[in-house]
Amino acid sequence: MQKLLQWRKGNEVIAKGTLKHVAPNKGVYAYERKSGNRSVVVFLNGNDREASIDLTPYREMLPKTTATDVLTGRKIELSNELTLESRGVYLF
Repeated sequence: MQKLLQWRKGNEVIAKGTLKHVAPNKGVYAYERKSGNRSVVVFLNGNDREASIDLTPYREMLPKTTATDVLTGRKIELSNELTLESRGVYLF
């Protein structure tokens, strides 16, 4: 939590960016905050089980095929499908 709060403090895109959200898909909610050429995309799994979603509808928000998860620092492959663990969160 502390890492997230420190990261958030230094990113105006979170507080002042425009918001675009996508209707939940299989219990997974996604939204993008964008300001200038910077953007943040968040995926939230509201399910009590793992969920996999097709990334085709999110291509406008995810133009690249890999992204770094802010919370873990891991590179995540975003080619066709994204799998989120139960109640999992990705912050790209």
